Amino acid sequence: MQTVLITGGTGLVGQSISDLLKKEGLNVRILSTNKPLADKHKHIFYWNPEKLAIDELALNEVDAIVNLAGSSINQPWTKSGKEQIVNSRVNSCQTLANALNGKKIKCIISASAVGIYPDKNEQWLTEDAPADTGFLAETVVKWEGASAEFKKHCERHISLRIGVVLSDKGGALPVIAKPVKFGIGSAIGSGKQYMSWIHIQDLARMVHFGLNNEKIKGTYNAVASNPVTNDVFTKTLAKTLKKPYFFPKVPSFVMRIILGERADIVLKGSRVSNERFKKHDFQFEFDQVDRAFQSFNL
Repeated sequence: MQTVLITGGTGLVGQSISDLLKKEGLNVRILSTNKPLADKHKHIFYWNPEKLAIDELALNEVDAIVNLAGSSINQPWTKSGKEQIVNSRVNSCQTLANALNGKKIKCIISASAVGIYPDKNEQWLTEDAPADTGFLAETVVKWEGASAEFKKHCERHISLRIGVVLSDKGGALPVIAKPVKFGIGSAIGSGKQYMSWIHIQDLARMVHFGLNNEKIKGTYNAVASNPVTNDVFTKTLAKTLKKPYFFPKVPSFVMRIILGERADIVLKGSRVSNERFKKHDFQFEFDQVDRAFQSFNL
């Protein structure tokens, strides 16, 4: 039985991946910063990436690692907040790489983000596109630079640049849906910025597919085939919820006043291609945003 170690395995995405891998017959271990939780469960191991500390028993006879660790980008972008966002990602990679010293495992999948890409309006962006400027892109560049160390410790390293993960259990969708439910949903900024999204079930399936397909290695965009603009996303959500959609767009300057630099998360976007991954004959179950919405209990 293949053994997979997941960092960030108790989070929204980690739980979905863990559930699928277990269902497919894999043995799943979790690395957690919650020591009491680790003390209660044999499959959960404690680590503290901030101190580069890890229970190395977690790595015994491990075939693959899925590294999802990283603090939320939605926290305030103060100086300390930015340091936390970057360091949580870089230190997690460094902690794992240090612990793997002398070991060689089959596969390591590293989470990354489409926030690395510039906003190019209608232009499709592939994995070869140059990185944007700004905090989001710079964070991803440092993150991917740290995860590149994994190449020394595995036969295959996969970096998944993940888009907006859609789930009804957490993440961005319930937050976006809340004003729409009250009939006051509206686009943000110009509304023309693209949202490259992925259904949480398809993301979990991509991870499972990558673990088991020896031809897959390198960087891939983890997004559905049909990104939509912020305006279309919100309008489609309103239609799914059978709510009106007529309020004027929220001006960019208002979002800047409320969120400051962090407004980039919602005001900027990119139209990201998934063709590189689809060439391996992966089939997305949720490729249209309306079908994704309909699959949830919103």
